[in-house]
This record gives sequence, structure tokens and C-alpha cells, in this order.
Amino acid sequence: MDKTMSEMEWNNNQETKAHKTGSVFGSPVGKIITVAVLYALWLGLLGLMGSMNSQFFTGAIIVISVAIGWKCVTAIQPRMFLFLPIIGWAIYFFVKFFISLFAGLVLTPWQVAKLVFLKA
Repeated sequence: MDKTMSEMEWNNNQETKAHKTGSVFGSPVGKIITVAVLYALWLGLLGLMGSMNSQFFTGAIIVISVAIGWKCVTAIQPRMFLFLPIIGWAIYFFVKFFISLFAGLVLTPWQVAKLVFLKA
């Protein structure tokens, strides 16, 4: 009986520690620090990839950035259908690709932070 009681106390203590950790992590200051750390890591990763000159990692960063930026650009884009010739569509997707790339480079740490905060 004592063993069961001590296990219950230990479990309760662990739940309390987890709750305290989650409340600190979920506080506004904790969120700001987390986002700042993610941006610093992202900038460090971009700098490292720039100095390494690795095609694989550069391609991965481009794909991730474009995927996240594309969603952002699509969300702020008007919902009307464009009537364009073939060259117009090519220019449209070329411009949207580059806008998405730059938007994704800025928004990627923010989206990662949102995922972290939803899981916490």
C-alpha cells in the first residue's frame, strides 16, 4: 500500500512539474523568447548554408520557404480568377514563386513557433 501511495504521489508531482513548465513556456515572455531563439537559429542556419555552398541544403531551404510563403501569398491574394495568356501565367507563377520564397524566409520561424505553441 505504501508503494502504491508513493507512486501516486510521484505521478502527481510529475504532473505538477509538467504543468509549471507548460505555464512558463506558454507565457507571453516565454513565447517571445522562443520566437527570438527560432529566428536566431534560422538566421544561423541560413548563414551556415550560405557558407557551405551545399546544393541539397540550399534546395531544402528553398522548398520549405516557398511552401510556407506560398500559403501566405495565396491567403492575401485576391480570390478572383485571372484571364491571362500562357506567357502571362508563366510570369504570374514566376513572380509568385519569388515573392513566396522571400515571404517564406521570413515566416518559417514564425510558423515553426506556432506549431510548437500548439503542441505545448
